[in-house]
Amino acid sequence: MTEQSLTYMQTTIFVGGQTLLTRSLQLEKAGVVALVRTLDIALAFILQLLFLDYAANIYSIAGAALVLGCNALVILNRGGCLPNKQVPKSNGELPEEKQSLMGTVQRQLYGRMLAKSY
Repeated sequence: MTEQSLTYMQTTIFVGGQTLLTRSLQLEKAGVVALVRTLDIALAFILQLLFLDYAANIYSIAGAALVLGCNALVILNRGGCLPNKQVPKSNGELPEEKQSLMGTVQRQLYGRMLAKSY
């Protein structure tokens, strides 16, 4: 294969990957897509080891293990396999010291400073 045909093939694969990424963001939540996208790091590392005779050092292996481990933790957490910390529900009221400060805050609206009213 010539260098020009490899460039065309790489460009086609890149455009296809970007198209699929855009489509997946339309169909799925961004967090899930980002999680799957980070697996590219580990996949690229494994492909380098298999096909490009890359000599991995301890830092490369540790980095790939960290990425895979963190992805596994996030997947387990989202799947409900890990215990979650229960946060008490709020009634929507602020503590008195914060409520007293709220009247002094101003916000800018269309170039004018307006006092916040609660």
